[in-house]
Amino acid sequence: MLQLFENKDVVIIGETHRRPESTKFVTNTVAEYLKGGKCLIVGLEIPSHQQPVLERAFLGVWRLNRISISSSTSC
Repeated sequence: MLQLFENKDVVIIGETHRRPESTKFVTNTVAEYLKGGKCLIVGLEIPSHQQPVLERAFLGVWRLNRISISSSTSC
């Protein structure tokens, strides 16, 4: 799978909510990609009301575990 990412600036992978195999796939794919020492940016679908939490987390004021994940999207 990782060879599909070679020489690509952007790769978009969709997943199905509430499917444990989706979470495992993304987690395993990211872990394998990072073993190559490359830079990776992952976009997440997070509700807009969580934006203040994200901003505080990026500033180091809050930890990312303060972000709540809706049960409708959680595996």
